[in-house]
Amino acid sequence: MKARYGKFAAILLLGKSAVVEAQPRSPNAPRKPVAPVPKPVAPAPKPAPAPKPGPAPKPVAPVPKPVAPAPKPGPAPKPVAPVPKLPAPVPKPVAPVPGSSCPTIAPYKPPPTTQCANCYKDMNALTKFLNSTSNAVSASVCSGTYALPATAAVNNSAITSLTLSCCGSANSCIIDGGAASSPPVKRTKRLFTFKQPVTLDIQGITFQNFDCQNCEGAILSAGDTSAVVTFKHNTVSKVNSYGFGAINIYGNFVVLENCTFSDNLGYPAGAYIVQSDLHMNGNSFLRNKAEDGAAMYIKNSHVEANCNKFENNEALGNEDKSTGYGGAIYLEESSLDAKLNTFKNNKAAVGGGAIEGDYSQLYLMSNTFTSNTAGYGGAIYGYESAIVSNADAFTNNAAADGNNIYLEVSALKTCPNALVDVSLDLFSMTFVQCA
Repeated sequence: MKARYGKFAAILLLGKSAVVEAQPRSPNAPRKPVAPVPKPVAPAPKPAPAPKPGPAPKPVAPVPKPVAPAPKPGPAPKPVAPVPKLPAPVPKPVAPVPGSSCPTIAPYKPPPTTQCANCYKDMNALTKFLNSTSNAVSASVCSGTYALPATAAVNNSAITSLTLSCCGSANSCIIDGGAASSPPVKRTKRLFTFKQPVTLDIQGITFQNFDCQNCEGAILSAGDTSAVVTFKHNTVSKVNSYGFGAINIYGNFVVLENCTFSDNLGYPAGAYIVQSDLHMNGNSFLRNKAEDGAAMYIKNSHVEANCNKFENNEALGNEDKSTGYGGAIYLEESSLDAKLNTFKNNKAAVGGGAIEGDYSQLYLMSNTFTSNTAGYGGAIYGYESAIVSNADAFTNNAAADGNNIYLEVSALKTCPNALVDVSLDLFSMTFVQCA
């Protein structure tokens, strides 16, 4: 707000002089002697008239304080190199470290020679022994190929622990179910059934040519009370089991290591895992076919999969296309932690050429997805699922919608970059984050 100045006026006060009138003198009054008249004195000089007041002087503006002279311009600063952007932080990995080699798998070790002195060549005799014993049992198979009679099966509730191994190199002990013989053997019972608490350790054996379509696990069924199932250095090949795969494991801690599941047919074809904690390393799933989950069907379970190979598996589906999901793996209400795995040339009639995840969580790191195909999601189909993809490689995957990934009511987080060829519905989202 600006200041306002008032105007000032000079005020002159004028006073009145008193007037005295002279009085008449009495005629009889004596005259006083008159004093001689003094010589006239020169009149006092009239005072000079006071100068008329002039106009009030204008206010003088205050003298401004001296301003320091501006400094002389110095030399222009040298340009600073831009700070390089830091690479996106990599999430804390779980073993194996991304980019490292796969974990070392111990080679197969045959049982001691003392045990192999009593190894079995007669599969009928082997199954009779296992049905007659109890508690902790160890048995071994001699190196060679042995036919399993159509009625031979193990179902012994008295066994608490079973170790079955091969007296020879891994997979040199072959149990043949007879499906390739003439005439082919049609089985009505699976080979091993355990419903009681039991610890299983089966290593170094090949199971081939089993046709047991209603067996709910043609080779093995371990019930919901089993403790630990270890399945290492085994081969499961040409097994036809419409219900629940070649092996059916429910409610266990499961270790699958250095096994091969090949050319199997079923629903699923390879392994059916329910309510279990599965750890699988260095396995190969090749040319398996099923309606869903050609290599593996995993339900209500947690899976850690490292350095496995899934190639040329196919989810065929049915005529009305209500099935045909998960060319290699079908996940239902499960979690998958997969690192350094290879998914190649897998197919699904409907969705998820390599992996189908329904109501599941997928944490993927340093995996390779190559030439997988499906109707939706050439590599992966996610339905109401959360997917994390860190440094995974997607190459030549193909689908009618979502060559790499198709999302339906799902979320995808990628690192270090956004993933191309991802299709999603209105209720799905993708974002890049490496924290």
